[in-house]
Amino acid sequence: MKGWIENQIQQLVGYVESMNRFGHEYDNGFNILVIWMLVIGFAIFTLVKIVSYRAIQDEYDRTTVGYELKRQKLGEALMGFSLGSAYAMTLVEFHTGHERSLWGRVGVRLLVILGITLASWRGIRFVLALRQEK
Repeated sequence: MKGWIENQIQQLVGYVESMNRFGHEYDNGFNILVIWMLVIGFAIFTLVKIVSYRAIQDEYDRTTVGYELKRQKLGEALMGFSLGSAYAMTLVEFHTGHERSLWGRVGVRLLVILGITLASWRGIRFVLALRQEK
């Protein structure tokens, strides 16, 4: 009886270990899928912002709201491009096994910081213009 219980415990431990290995492998694949979706999503987001900017680019701005809306579209496009680029560079690093240098990593971070800051600044200016119109 004691041998049978030990055998069952060993089988259970083996099962738990195999589930852990499967979980780690699945988790890595899922992370890569999420990063691919972020790259594609930010690329589409950036394209939509650029196309919408181009559609209103030649319109005459009678108010500051129209003027700020155009600039907000460009800021959002830059933010989408910078975030998409950061994720794309992560994919390149993963698939090629090439690690960026310190300055490469700093450059990517600065691009993201610049994109988010500019988009935020343009968004705030747009909201302020809306408030002044009221």
